Amino acid sequence: MRRLPLVISIPFPGVGHILLGRFFLGIFVALCFGISLGAVFLSFIWPVIFSEKLCFGLVAFLIWLYAILDNLCIMRKEMLWQKEGEDLYRCALEKYLQGEYEESLRQLRRLLRLNSSDLEARLLTAEIYRQMGRIPRAKRALKKIRRLDEQDKWRWEVEESLSRLKAK
Repeated sequence: MRRLPLVISIPFPGVGHILLGRFFLGIFVALCFGISLGAVFLSFIWPVIFSEKLCFGLVAFLIWLYAILDNLCIMRKEMLWQKEGEDLYRCALEKYLQGEYEESLRQLRRLLRLNSSDLEARLLTAEIYRQMGRIPRAKRALKKIRRLDEQDKWRWEVEESLSRLKAK
């Protein structure tokens, strides 16, 4: 699944951008590529009107090349962020287990700036707030997880944590 946007951009420029969540850019690239490629084909049918085959061909090639290179850059950034995110989470977890809550929160904030939808980091943040006695902040963090958790992967954990906080 990681390489699908790149692979699909080879025959269909712009679709990879759509798969990566860049919808409008993907539509724009696909339309520009289609129009320029269409102009190349039309130049064979009506050579008088579309006499610049090379120009349209070059535009189509450049759009195709842009789509491939842009997808490569996006995927490279995501892989780097994922690696850095794992390191930050590991460091935050170590600090939490050592009782250094403030430092752990700093690491988690850095991680959430990289990827605001990291639910595990948000769950650890809520637990740290609970340990520190910041109950309202812990509740807010848990409610945010509930909103962001589209697949209900963390539903049970969030509900249990919220019920423990209500008991206090």
